[in-house]
Amino acid sequence: MVAIGDVFSIVSIFLGLALSAWSLIIAMALLFPGRVKRATDSLMETPKKTFFRGVLMLVLLVVSFFMVAGPNALGKLVGLPLLLFLLAVATFGAGAISRTIGTRIQEMSSKPLSDYEAILRGAGFMVVAGILPVLGWLAFAPLVLITALGAGTVALKSPRSVPAGIVESSL
Repeated sequence: MVAIGDVFSIVSIFLGLALSAWSLIIAMALLFPGRVKRATDSLMETPKKTFFRGVLMLVLLVVSFFMVAGPNALGKLVGLPLLLFLLAVATFGAGAISRTIGTRIQEMSSKPLSDYEAILRGAGFMVVAGILPVLGWLAFAPLVLITALGAGTVALKSPRSVPAGIVESSL
């Protein structure tokens, strides 16, 4: 038998996790705009390549998860920092996805939105869609995680430097 307090606890946990994820995604998008821009460009220019890069990173994420869950102390010692690093990489990618969604909201909006409002809305839509029962949990959230891992990997690369004396054109 489930008491009403148990239901409130579960709902509160889901709302707390959603609010935390939303704020973390926004923080990454605002604290590291250059890296998130690189990840966004990767999402827009080569989405399939970004997704498949994310699949490879997901394999590494699963391996690190099993290392942490295993009985070996050395595996836990190596697996936990790797797991946390990969989740941090995924937050860069999630910031890029929310920025992409926000840009599309800006294009469709009848009133002008600032970049900040667009990122807020993009992250909000992404988080709410991810906590949607069944479809969000089993389809949307895993696809976003895989894509975010791929885009986050691109975000970690150093920017291409332009040799001195050469000016990039705006074309």
